Amino acid sequence: MLRTSTQLRHVLKLYEDDDPEIKELIRNILVRNSQGFIFDGIQVRKQLKRELRPGYDRMLSEIHNDLVLNAFKQQFQTHLEDLDLEKSVMLLAYWNNPAVNIHRLYEKLNLWTQEVREYFSAVDTPETIMERLNHYLFQVQGVTGNAEDYYDPKNSFLDCILDTRVGIPISLSVLYMLIARRIGLTVYGIPLPAHFIIKLEDGTREYFIDPFYSGTQYSRQECQNYIISNPQTDPEKILKGCTNYEIIIRMMKNLELVYSSYLDEEEKALQMSTLIKLVEDFYL
Repeated sequence: MLRTSTQLRHVLKLYEDDDPEIKELIRNILVRNSQGFIFDGIQVRKQLKRELRPGYDRMLSEIHNDLVLNAFKQQFQTHLEDLDLEKSVMLLAYWNNPAVNIHRLYEKLNLWTQEVREYFSAVDTPETIMERLNHYLFQVQGVTGNAEDYYDPKNSFLDCILDTRVGIPISLSVLYMLIARRIGLTVYGIPLPAHFIIKLEDGTREYFIDPFYSGTQYSRQECQNYIISNPQTDPEKILKGCTNYEIIIRMMKNLELVYSSYLDEEEKALQMSTLIKLVEDFYL
């Protein structure tokens, strides 16, 4: 396994060799070490001689889906009970855009978290911290739902959401969860029928927050009324919250539906279907 970006640079140095067997060796090494490559090594490209970069880019394009599939498999080795939510949405961003800078995504999440912390003190209650987080995300950053172009696939990818500040219910809820957990809040994803919101617990109370509607809050009774209006649903089970695996699968199935039914992009729909099957086969 490649454990450092330095090791990866040494491997890619071999790309200067014209031997086809060496090129194939590099392909296999990158796929076997896909998670490390995606999270730590994408920027190593700039170490290559300029004339070698087009061929290198073609190779990455050819193995792109294998990189993503194997990166998810590598998560299974260390997260047997549940997927890593943050890494999973990063991998989805990379699946959509191989040029995405994962480090910058982490940096932006960390920056937003740091800025949120400036709004509260260590003695503040979870409710106050939640209020500060809501103010920062929905007022300062202007995060809200993309009701005008709901089926744009960009609404599902973290890098796009951090740039545009718009998304769909589940992706905005994930953004909320990633930052909330960084600042120590206990939050869960609530998979409502045809919608998705956040539940925050502080030990004595619970709060239901809707990132798609700029942080609108609901009571438990309002959530129950919404759930029971849909047949064959269990309000108590839904309001307990869902696992990271369930969140990621729902995001993937949303994308599969968008690509197959709204954009007629059969190849992307097929790729997403393959990824869904991979994850489901492990967890179901």
